[in-house]
Amino acid sequence: MKGEAKLAWHDQQLEIQSMSYNAAQATNGLIKTISQKIHFNEYPIGHLKFLLNGEKKISLTYTPQQELFDTIADKKNNSAGLLINARVQTSPETLSHIVSEAIKETEIKFNCKIVVKSHASFQPGYPKPAYRITD
Repeated sequence: MKGEAKLAWHDQQLEIQSMSYNAAQATNGLIKTISQKIHFNEYPIGHLKFLLNGEKKISLTYTPQQELFDTIADKKNNSAGLLINARVQTSPETLSHIVSEAIKETEIKFNCKIVVKSHASFQPGYPKPAYRITD
């Protein structure tokens, strides 16, 4: 429980829009960029999960897992939905900044538009139960 209180929680819903039909490639690039930025800064990961179009789940740990990315980059779509669910040992502001920077870089690199549908970044702190059972 104490470890969880140190984690920043970041939940975000995005829509990647591309007139070049490379939304899947852009999504792939965004996931890689977020992961690389977290790894570069050596922030411990509680979990880093993505849900693509409500069906493809991608879960990363501290060790980069390249093989997970290759399966989504080959589709030709003009839009893609992405849910980000991250628990990382840093501040909520830092984690939010990492994701925002990754979004900007992805938009430039893939000539796409990424729309933020919802966003929450916070640190829940140490839980304070109303009732405690003791021996």
